[in-house]
Amino acid sequence: MTKSDLTSLLSEMNIKYKDCEGDIAVLLPANSVGEYNYNAGIVFRLSKDGNRLTIESTTLQSFDVYDNGELILFCNEWNLTRYYPCAFVGVDYSSGVAHVNSRYVINDLNTFVSKEFLKGCITTGFRENYRFLEELEKI
Repeated sequence: MTKSDLTSLLSEMNIKYKDCEGDIAVLLPANSVGEYNYNAGIVFRLSKDGNRLTIESTTLQSFDVYDNGELILFCNEWNLTRYYPCAFVGVDYSSGVAHVNSRYVINDLNTFVSKEFLKGCITTGFRENYRFLEELEKI
């Protein structure tokens, strides 16, 4: 898969994006898919060989670094009870800010993945990420 293939697919899915030095950022606030609206920045990243697509999100909400323990417990619980997406905490100790991130990866794009299957993976990824953000808001 090439970057052009990916941007064409996102356009077909009515997902607004911007090319950001190799990554493809989903534009906010117009990053809704169906009924899902996000409080997160979302980035699509293709591997150099085009065989793996990583979709990462970072919450726009900042947490105090002292909330780090509770956030880690939340992410660990999420990862133990759900398969998708993988959750983790990113901390910038110099600014005292923590963000919760999620990541999901789609492999074997050049071999086994059809266009329709990839659309389904992206849509499912958005849906599951939305559930993740809903659960995070309960903390």
